[in-house]
Amino acid sequence: MSSDIPAPLRIFAEKDADPQALVGERIGVLGCGNLGRPFALNLRDSGVQDIVIGNFQDAYADQARAEYTSTPDHRGSYRCETDLQVY
Repeated sequence: MSSDIPAPLRIFAEKDADPQALVGERIGVLGCGNLGRPFALNLRDSGVQDIVIGNFQDAYADQARAEYTSTPDHRGSYRCETDLQVY
């Protein structure tokens, strides 16, 4: 019977995160559209300096190249310690 009771939901807040955890690492963001660009901007605003955008030639490609180190596909993420895939 007790296995039918779901575990309590754990809610994480800003105080639970270490904002410096990714500083100094190369972060790959795959996709620079409606989700990827805001993630990359948040990373940059949090102090991450080395962000590589992997983006196919689409409507967002020029903006990705203008703002970040950009590769034409996912291959740029091979050089990164951490990848974030947000297509």
